[in-house]
Amino acid sequence: MASPTPTTPISNMAHHALGWSVIVKQMLVGGMAYFLLAKFGMALFSLQPSNITLLWLPSGIGLLMCLAGRNRALPFIFLASFAANFHGMALPSLGLQILHTMIAAFADSFAAWFAAFMLRRHLPFGLSRPFDLIPFTVFVCVIPTLVSASFLAGNLALGGYIAWTQTVNFILMLLVADSLGILLCYPMLEAWKKQHRITSAEILPWLLLTVGILTIVHLAFAWMHAMIFLLIPAFLYMVFRKGHVGEHLTLTMAACLIVAEASHNLGPFQIANAELGRQMLVFFLFSTAMTVTGMWLQQQQLLAKQALIEDQNVQLSQAKEAAEAANIAKSNFLANLSHEMRTPLHQIHGMAQLVGREPLSQKQMDRLHKLEVSCVRMTDLVDAILEFTRIDSGMTAAQEAPFALEDLLSGVASMVEEQAASKQLRLMVESTDFPSRMIGDVRLIRMALFNYANNAVRFTEHGSVILRAQLIEENALLGVVRFEVEDTGIGISPENVTRLFSVFEQVDNSPTRKFGGLGVGLAMTRKIAVVMSGDAGCESIPGKGSIFWFTVRLRRE
Repeated sequence: MASPTPTTPISNMAHHALGWSVIVKQMLVGGMAYFLLAKFGMALFSLQPSNITLLWLPSGIGLLMCLAGRNRALPFIFLASFAANFHGMALPSLGLQILHTMIAAFADSFAAWFAAFMLRRHLPFGLSRPFDLIPFTVFVCVIPTLVSASFLAGNLALGGYIAWTQTVNFILMLLVADSLGILLCYPMLEAWKKQHRITSAEILPWLLLTVGILTIVHLAFAWMHAMIFLLIPAFLYMVFRKGHVGEHLTLTMAACLIVAEASHNLGPFQIANAELGRQMLVFFLFSTAMTVTGMWLQQQQLLAKQALIEDQNVQLSQAKEAAEAANIAKSNFLANLSHEMRTPLHQIHGMAQLVGREPLSQKQMDRLHKLEVSCVRMTDLVDAILEFTRIDSGMTAAQEAPFALEDLLSGVASMVEEQAASKQLRLMVESTDFPSRMIGDVRLIRMALFNYANNAVRFTEHGSVILRAQLIEENALLGVVRFEVEDTGIGISPENVTRLFSVFEQVDNSPTRKFGGLGVGLAMTRKIAVVMSGDAGCESIPGKGSIFWFTVRLRRE
């Protein structure tokens, strides 16, 4: 029998290359189990003088047979029911006994087929969630058995074998017996098909728990009736302890023992009002079966989620390792590429300088100047890539040394001063009172601040660029410095700010963009800030300008 999963509904359970011979073998085994359980129930669970049982396990077996064999199961169910019920009906003549036994067998077969139909229609994936228990009880347990019990009771009443006033009670008794049989048997199939089976290591603990539960049942009926309330916590302990098919087998055995004891006028349900006692017994069995099954479903859902989370964690760990390996490979490739490109670029630049020392025409001088500018620009780009790969791969560690913050700010300003002057931009430096000297990696800080300043000048057509430093936290040993570069440039929209600090990202990534660059400067600045126990960010208003900032932790000298 195929195991139904979210991609294998119950409707396909009997159609996964199962041949006719396999189906026949399954139906023969099912029919034999149906017959034996029916005789077992009649012998132990019959209520006298009506000869009706409070627990009819064959109804659950019939449902399983119809799920496995579909319509091919019906003849086997009919024959098993006929054989089991034939001697259970004490009718005046053999002909009437055969007729009404056939009617009972037809009702049992129809109930099994209808229950399987309702299960496929309303719960195509079976019992998988605690919320499935209510529709399962209504559509699979109650409605099919109610229809078949009404049909059987009507025929017996028409034949005069039961009074019409007894039909309602007769129907309710059959409804309870069949519904309990389905409610006890079907969850065992669910546990079995989901591979929740008893392993060799679990057999002994399960047997001990089962013996304990059956002992509680017997003592509750034979000695101390109040012990019946210990069954619920005992079952819940078993459910939460492991969660396998053995729980439902234990529940079924306990239910059989309860009904058998009650049928022999023993136990807490034998009170002065026999009908009330029978109702109490029925509701106790129903509530116990539904509670245990519901908690089992909840436990299985929890275990499935835990397994899914563990599987996803493994996949995430593998993906993380693969991404880290790919990142290292990328960094190594870019570093090697940058090294290989720097040598010919330096040679081209050197040869251009040598040519510049010779007598040249003005046109040749202009062309040579463009060549030198392009070489410098290309060298800067290669150096930026090389430096970024070093920082990104963790090859660059902070090298601390004493330095003056004012000298750092003025030095970076001088690096972009000529470019700012060519665009007639006001270049200003602002700083609060700092200790005369602080200790940190001035090379990395200068690189990060230059990336901001260079971008500010490049993206600002008029107005000003301000380099600023503020001491935002300090104590006797440490200080956190916030560096800012404020411009009056084009500004950046909020949706673009979030991706600016990703490597190779720019506001305009199109090949025809107005402003050049590789998109590594801001990513490099954030990496530098993180290396120095800080962070980086941006505050911008489109059309008005931006403030790019980063923080670093420095020591006092």
